[in-house]
Amino acid sequence: MIAYRPAIAISASFLVASLLVWGVGFRVNLSDSMAPGLYRIMPLTRPLKHGDMIAVCLPYSAAVFGRERGYVGLGNCPGGVEPLLKFVEALAGDRVTFSARGVAVNGSLLPESKCLAEDEAGRGLRRWNMKHYAVPPKMLWLYAPSPRSWDSRYWGPASDDSVEGLAVPILVSTT
Repeated sequence: MIAYRPAIAISASFLVASLLVWGVGFRVNLSDSMAPGLYRIMPLTRPLKHGDMIAVCLPYSAAVFGRERGYVGLGNCPGGVEPLLKFVEALAGDRVTFSARGVAVNGSLLPESKCLAEDEAGRGLRRWNMKHYAVPPKMLWLYAPSPRSWDSRYWGPASDDSVEGLAVPILVSTT
């Protein structure tokens, strides 16, 4: 029985620490699409700009699909999933174009943006169904510079109302 106490203590400590970190506006990212590490989620006090890193809730259908596939963890966003960390690549009035090379915003190709046909488990992936898209008001095109990032390439734009805040790296891995 004594052998199990350290494991229980570590698990309980980890749970308490995780809840405290989440409760004060921090987010631990373990995914490969953004640098792993600790981020502070700051309230949004200004209009979003190109290149802002944000914490954002997925559109509902993407949240449900992502949860079923195991792409996102549990959280308080619609669909019962966690907010994702992504960069704002396109805002209202910007043009997003898909090609065999990847996704371009206003004519500039985003690095590592080619859509994949399947995920790491070999399951088919559908890219978003538009070849040319003009971002309407109150919508955002989200992206992470990773070939395996699950972002707007696959589920389309997100509402600016779904933004939880700006994500500021605190302690992240650079490799």
